[in-house]
Amino acid sequence: MISVKDAIESGAWYHLEGDKAYHEVAFRIGILSFEKQQLSEKELKQYFDEGGNLWIMKIQVVSLNKTRELETGDIYDIIYLQDQDGFQFKYLGSPSDKIYSDSDESWENKLSRFGRYGAPNFQAKTKAVGSIAFYLPDDDDPEYFIGVVDGTINEV
Repeated sequence: MISVKDAIESGAWYHLEGDKAYHEVAFRIGILSFEKQQLSEKELKQYFDEGGNLWIMKIQVVSLNKTRELETGDIYDIIYLQDQDGFQFKYLGSPSDKIYSDSDESWENKLSRFGRYGAPNFQAKTKAVGSIAFYLPDDDDPEYFIGVVDGTINEV
């Protein structure tokens, strides 16, 4: 597993490989930022349970799949976040059906490039930049790590 804090500070890229039910997945990921979001009471009640906070992780991804396009669902299925206590969290999809707009800085729109469904596939050897979100429990001094389901993650 890779420390999110260390990955941001170093600016390093990581090579991920994992197995899905019918195919292998390979890509590189760089973590640009990981920030707690300030949501309105209405947003909290509408989208989330009590006792947590929404965190947005800005990432860049390069597909390394040689024979098929990388899909956003591939990324969703093989990565997770783990806290210092061993609890694991999957990233969220956007609860909104809005079309992506560069001028719209709402947290829902930030998730559109890596949304679990409906986002464009990633072409091999090209870089995509976007954000994924995690709803994480309140914690005074959190430490998070990126892990891979049935696969590996290594610094490039």
